[in-house]
Amino acid sequence: MLCCLLTSISSCQKPSVEKIDKVEILSIEDDGLKANLLLSIYNPRFYSVKGKDLSLRLYYNNSKIASGYSKEMDLSANEITNVPFDMTFNLKILDKYGDELLLKDSILLVGTLEGDYTFLDIHRVENLSYWIKTKELTDKLSNDALGEDGVDVKSISIEDIGLSTSTVKVNLGINNSLNIPIKIDSMNIEVFSDVKMSSKVGDWRNNESKIIDRKTEEIIIAKLIIQNVSAVLTGATKILNGFDYYAKGLVYLKINEKPLTLPLQKHLRIFPMSREVKIIND
Repeated sequence: MLCCLLTSISSCQKPSVEKIDKVEILSIEDDGLKANLLLSIYNPRFYSVKGKDLSLRLYYNNSKIASGYSKEMDLSANEITNVPFDMTFNLKILDKYGDELLLKDSILLVGTLEGDYTFLDIHRVENLSYWIKTKELTDKLSNDALGEDGVDVKSISIEDIGLSTSTVKVNLGINNSLNIPIKIDSMNIEVFSDVKMSSKVGDWRNNESKIIDRKTEEIIIAKLIIQNVSAVLTGATKILNGFDYYAKGLVYLKINEKPLTLPLQKHLRIFPMSREVKIIND
């Protein structure tokens, strides 16, 4: 009878990782990058699964990319449960596959979840697999590195209005909430005159590379260059009511030479007559 029960249990569908819900960087140590990782795990079984002293190992291309530990787990039947793990990411493996991880849209992570399960008091090893969008992971890492406020527009002003181009000076406050420095490399941001961002009229330029020390905020100076003729022809709003522009792109940064990206999107309204610029919160 017990053998039949065990056979039935082993043959039924196993818990699966639905998504990596959160990655919070803590520090970079000699043995790797320390982080808190929150896994959303779905238990399709008709009974709950409880465990303790759980170890998680994640692999990419047969190379162990991370390992971690969780004190306990309680997966309710037919539900998704968030399980926290204290993780250490292998920096050598991240460096080895760094370019590949950034170029691919998604990667397959496989892993093992091992621990002592209270159901029938047995020790089990569960095999897990998860396709992760690389942008999802790098955005979580970079957003965490820059804190909840991310990029804040400290001040904005019209620097020059010429016959062919207009230049808007923007002071961006970037906050580093980590205990390690981060490096701002560059920005690649395009400016559009329509909310659908189909009519490009300029670029947001910044060639300044800056190191932001731990737990500090630095000001990055960027210049918004707008092609005046293109802006008028593509339907920017009337001069008296202000010109609406939509900036969207990426801020490129590095943590211990590991490249990451931070999305940036802003809606600006420029009043040429009064030389005033406003950030519009949509």
